[in-house]
Amino acid sequence: MAISPGEDVIASFDTRGQVGLTEIASGRTLTNLLLGPLRRADSGVLAFSRDGHCLAVCGDIGVDVVLDWNSGKSITLDTKTREGGMALAFSPDDQLLAAGFGYTSQAIGLFDPKSGELRGQLITTNQVQYARSLAFSPDGKCLTYHARARSMACSRP
Repeated sequence: MAISPGEDVIASFDTRGQVGLTEIASGRTLTNLLLGPLRRADSGVLAFSRDGHCLAVCGDIGVDVVLDWNSGKSITLDTKTREGGMALAFSPDDQLLAAGFGYTSQAIGLFDPKSGELRGQLITTNQVQYARSLAFSPDGKCLTYHARARSMACSRP
């Protein structure tokens, strides 16, 4: 689940691959997006952009979708992996989307959320299987990840 920065919309993801956006105050469904069924119940992640206009969604087949939920337009990111998404984070200026892929991947992709272009890739340390969570520093110069091995590191995107 994810709550928008304005705390007015909640996004949820279920094992059927259904992403729902709900207005918190009224309980009204704003939109539903179907990514397809998940292979693993512990996968599927969501993240709102800092301005609250976009929602990034990653299922367990390495497909990321960035949805501008106000306009209904979406783009699909070519993640070049069939690994499931385990973590997503927008940079403070919303110019980068970091995506950590799961199971056996040690890669964190850095994407342009508007075009879907891969801007770079970070590789986690040898002892780490995958990044479970990601967070940018407030100035956007450092990306911190928490990994399965419970280690943390800071990398410059």
